[in-house]
Amino acid sequence: MNDSNNIIDKLKDIKASTVIQIDFTPYILSIITIVLILIVFTILFLYLKNKKRIRLTKKQIAQNNLRNLDFNKDTKQIVYSFSINGYESLDDKNKDEFEQIIRKLEPYKYKKVVTNISSDLVSDMKEYIKVRV
Repeated sequence: MNDSNNIIDKLKDIKASTVIQIDFTPYILSIITIVLILIVFTILFLYLKNKKRIRLTKKQIAQNNLRNLDFNKDTKQIVYSFSINGYESLDDKNKDEFEQIIRKLEPYKYKKVVTNISSDLVSDMKEYIKVRV
């Protein structure tokens, strides 16, 4: 009987197997965070890629330069800038008017020492830029 008590005592030490519960919450949260970060970076990348695609044409750049032309600068710089950007943004509709202004600007281009542009010519240039460009 001693042996049977001994075996029963030994059997009392053996416990039934238990189910181990693993907490997956930190793993799930980290995976969700990584996915969200990837989504944000993807959206940001696509936005910047599309933003770079929007490029101005030569005509649009020339029109912006004409609109931002500073008439207080050097006379030659004004004349050359108006001429170059005017030719880039030129339409068939306003070709004659533009060429008349360019003919009036010819003396200011080729002289070494240049006086200021006449106020009438400056007003013609400003009106052309305001109306035609």
